[in-house]
Amino acid sequence: MKKCCFLFPLLLINFIAFAQTKSEALQVGAILESLQTGNSGTYLSLFPSYDSLLKTLHATTDTAAMITFNTDPRKLQQYDPVYNPAIDSDFKAVFKKGKDSTLHWSDILLSRYELEKMMITRDMRGIDKIIKVRLQGYIMVEDALTRKHYIIAVKDIMGMNGLWYGGHVTNVLEAETIDEYYDKLAAERKMEKQKLMALLYPNEDVDTSNTSTTPVAAAPKSILAISTDDDEAEAEKKKPKGPKDVSARKFYTGTFDYQTKVELYMRGLKGSCPDTVCYWEAIYRFQDQDEYIKLEVTRKADGTFIFDEEPDVGNMELSIKEDRLVGTWISNKDKTEYEVNLKEKKEVKGSKLEEMDGVIENGVFAN
Repeated sequence: MKKCCFLFPLLLINFIAFAQTKSEALQVGAILESLQTGNSGTYLSLFPSYDSLLKTLHATTDTAAMITFNTDPRKLQQYDPVYNPAIDSDFKAVFKKGKDSTLHWSDILLSRYELEKMMITRDMRGIDKIIKVRLQGYIMVEDALTRKHYIIAVKDIMGMNGLWYGGHVTNVLEAETIDEYYDKLAAERKMEKQKLMALLYPNEDVDTSNTSTTPVAAAPKSILAISTDDDEAEAEKKKPKGPKDVSARKFYTGTFDYQTKVELYMRGLKGSCPDTVCYWEAIYRFQDQDEYIKLEVTRKADGTFIFDEEPDVGNMELSIKEDRLVGTWISNKDKTEYEVNLKEKKEVKGSKLEEMDGVIENGVFAN
């Protein structure tokens, strides 16, 4: 969790809001100024336009970004209030909720804020080539008249091209610590706190007993991590069995359009057919991304592999040329094509292959 603290025990916040600011701290201040005045027009001016995002997309040579955002414009339009009315309606709802809770918006003092980078999910791969940094987290404020403390939830604070934009506010609750915020959010949603935390942190182990100002959210465990004594029995139950009847493993690296680096792992499994390999499993990822993408694999009579990416995003048709797989990736939406050229790595460490098998068996794919 990234922490930045600003303490103003006596003075009211009086930031000047700009459409673009030059620092993360100034952007937080601009968000708060909009809430102080309740001026949604000023607030909406903090967000980037779809046209400006589109220009940045067209300027990039990153294939992953072009595939993701050219095939579905809504993924960039969500950051522009013109296309995403929820930005405006959420701001007004948060402002009203605060007033109904006797929060005096014009008298709020900034205590501190705690932000973290937003995860790049499968359907948003390449977003970091357009928006370099996306932050989410909490802004802590104090009502100078009542001395009550409140926490404002915010997402999509964006840094790109040396400037800062956005700050989609989504909730406000009276709370002094983030853990207290979670308690009240669970009560507000009428659900158990543990279930709430599982929804907020689906891939993390969260300690909800923490009473400090920061929730303890452990980093996602490695698929190869050794369990502690307390977790060992449960982990053993969940641990997938080792791969059975794997008759072939192939690891390829290469590019899309000779620019964007990609790695592909395939493994062949035995079955009831008389051949050495009856069917294939595969995963791939762009090398600047953390998550792997599962591929459904079929093979034509001539030996050509067809890789389908789920959901219905695109497919690759690749032929074997000695130690290479060559062909095209085609978008299922607009039929955009990218040339694929992959070379098999003959010497791959056993630990790398175990990692790839673990990804396939655990289902640790992009969300």
